[in-house]
Amino acid sequence: IFIDIGPVVVVPSETWYWPDLLPLRWELFGRRSARRYRRIDGEGREYFTFYEVPGLATFASPEYQATLREPTEGTRRIMPHFRNMVRSLCTSVLDTGRGTGGIVAAIPLEPDEATASRLGEALAPRFNRLIEAPCITRCRLWQTDVAATRAPNPESRLRGDSDAWMPWIIVVEGSSPERVASAARALASDPVVAAARPAASPACYTLLAALP
Repeated sequence: IFIDIGPVVVVPSETWYWPDLLPLRWELFGRRSARRYRRIDGEGREYFTFYEVPGLATFASPEYQATLREPTEGTRRIMPHFRNMVRSLCTSVLDTGRGTGGIVAAIPLEPDEATASRLGEALAPRFNRLIEAPCITRCRLWQTDVAATRAPNPESRLRGDSDAWMPWIIVVEGSSPERVASAARALASDPVVAAARPAASPACYTLLAALP
């Protein structure tokens, strides 16, 4: 999830997100991983949040669907202030390295069919080289499942505008803002990635909260 939040509720949104939304979704999604970040550099939405789940069927579960139909009081109060939301339900194509980096660069991509077919093969050796570099801990490539992402979502009515989605996303994790940003710019300038229209200066984020 990538979002901007209206300035009037930036502070209230943080007091809601950590004790309310993040742990609730983490519980529903199998207690695997939930992370929330705020942008510190580059072009992109102000906040980036992602959850790891057992599988895309998680989003069709009765328990999750009930939270979408019956949001908490805090969700009803804060979510109308969400802006420019990008929500993508993804599968992992590449996952190189390990651990949790305190700094993350996220590179949304919109490749044509020919470019999309080459992304995994082209990025695998680049990811292998990057995690050998200082302060780069993990590189991932996610592909959005369009049908799952576009399934009806009752919660979206709180946000007013329709949610956008990105077909592919590269995520680079590490411990140094400068090195993560440099790695992201290098990936964005790679000919195969550049054909998928990334931002010239991909957004870099710092970790705000994580579970477990």
